Amino acid sequence: MEFERVLKKNSVVYSHELHTRFSDFDIYGHVTASKYLEFVSSSRWLFLEKAFQMSPASFVDKNLGFYLSSSQVHFL
Repeated sequence: MEFERVLKKNSVVYSHELHTRFSDFDIYGHVTASKYLEFVSSSRWLFLEKAFQMSPASFVDKNLGFYLSSSQVHFL
């Protein structure tokens, strides 16, 4: 419980719309968890561009980056 409280307090919440492809879905029309993580990976670079006004290449050039320590999916 303590971990959840700290995590929520220090979390950054970012929302971005991504386009999906036919191949992102299984035969039942569901997106798999691994595809969701790919979506997160793609959108975090968009977040950095928007929040810091720097391109992904600029972050790489300066040896800056970030890591994903946890992931949660909330279905709308």
